[in-house]
Amino acid sequence: MQFYEKALGTYNQYTADPKRKNYFEIGATLVLLIILILMIYPAINHILKLNKEISAGRLVETALKDKLDDLDVAKDNLEEIKEDLPLLELALPTGSNIKNYLQKPIEELAATNQLTIDDIRFEEIPISDPNKNSELKVRQINYSVTLLGNFVNFSSFVNKLEQYIRVTDVDKIEIKKADTSSPTSYTVNATTRYLGLPIITIPNQVTGGGQ
Repeated sequence: MQFYEKALGTYNQYTADPKRKNYFEIGATLVLLIILILMIYPAINHILKLNKEISAGRLVETALKDKLDDLDVAKDNLEEIKEDLPLLELALPTGSNIKNYLQKPIEELAATNQLTIDDIRFEEIPISDPNKNSELKVRQINYSVTLLGNFVNFSSFVNKLEQYIRVTDVDKIEIKKADTSSPTSYTVNATTRYLGLPIITIPNQVTGGGQ
């Protein structure tokens, strides 16, 4: 009680002067404002943090919605081409598929057009099929095939080879005839494509003693 009376007396004495009273009120107001700011700052900071999280959540929600829409479109597209997938696999197979490509159409076309395969060569290619989950890209196979027979049959062979569902580009044709008694040879240089991994070539390592 004595402390209160003493403080009240000091206040009354200090505020007796109007100027001092104004300064005191201004100072007290500033102190109260600072205390108030310190009290509400955590709440303001929390509100700002929540607003930031809400904005980020809306962005994620929008991105997920776009992905769902893309998946729906992809599903619809897949349904449309589902029946054509076997044809697409023939046109651009996964893996080089050399065995089937030799049998169909090259060997069959040669036999159908009464041509004999004298030689066939492929550039370095992977034999095993890649995993379809791998990052596959369109690769190309360059090869050459030498056939024996007459020109009419050979022309029919080339025409059907170019029309085969597995896209084949005929790059170059060489025609040779050794003599009148031997059959004419036709060498076709062609390119076809497939989905696969890049070929990794291991350089030759030469080992040996010093000079």
